[in-house]
Amino acid sequence: MQTARVTVLTIPQRKAEWESRASRLGISTGELVRDAMKRTKIAEAQSVIEGELALLVAELEHAVPLMAASLDRSIGYIAHANQVIESCLAEIDALRQ
Repeated sequence: MQTARVTVLTIPQRKAEWESRASRLGISTGELVRDAMKRTKIAEAQSVIEGELALLVAELEHAVPLMAASLDRSIGYIAHANQVIESCLAEIDALRQ
């Protein structure tokens, strides 16, 4: 992997904070900054995913009641068809006797 140097200008106090934190973690200041950038990228991706999930939830909240109503109608049609079939079978049985 090829690397490139990035220079960041900051106040001495912030630089000292970064160096102190990196030292406590047992990593270099550069690694600390890279990890922070990676976490930022992950957080941004998570935000996008959460937004997409919110859209899906909204679509489902709209679609599920429509699907439930459609299933209820289908169940009603099937129940009616069963009644018609039972009636026809009863007529056939009556004719056979």
